[in-house]
Amino acid sequence: MQLEIGSNVIRNVDGAVCISGIELMRLQCAEDSQLLLTQDVFDRTGAHIACLRRNAWAFHDEAHTRVDTTPEKLTLTDVDSGALLLEVDIVDSDTVRITRASYYDRAGRRIEVADGGWRVGDCAVIARRDIDAAGEDVDVIP
Repeated sequence: MQLEIGSNVIRNVDGAVCISGIELMRLQCAEDSQLLLTQDVFDRTGAHIACLRRNAWAFHDEAHTRVDTTPEKLTLTDVDSGALLLEVDIVDSDTVRITRASYYDRAGRRIEVADGGWRVGDCAVIARRDIDAAGEDVDVIP
C-alpha cells in the first residue's frame, strides 16, 4: 500500500502508522474497496476514550466520536465540538491519503496532518519525504 500523509509519501507500507513503536492506526482496504480504520482514540490527557476496530466500535465513551465512510472517504469527527479528527481518502486501489488530522495519542501529544506536512507533538513538521517502508509499518520517533 502507498500511504500519503500530508505532503509525505510512504511506499510499500503495511498500513500501520506507529509513534515510538506503538501502533497509532492501521488502514486497510477491504475486498469491496471499503477503507477500514483501526485506531484507539485518546483525549488531551492521554485517557483512552474509544476503540475503533475495522470501522466498528469495540468500545466508545458515550458517543463522543463518530466515524463516517463512503467508498471514497473515511472521516472521524468529535461529536461534541464538530471538529474533524481525521480525514482519509482512497486515491486508487493501492493508495490512501490522510488529508487532515488533529487528534491525540496515548501520551497526550497532538498529531496534526495538513497539506504542509505531518507533526507529532512539538517535533518539527515532517514534510515532503518519500519513504520506502519495505513492507513494514511506518514509525515516527518524536
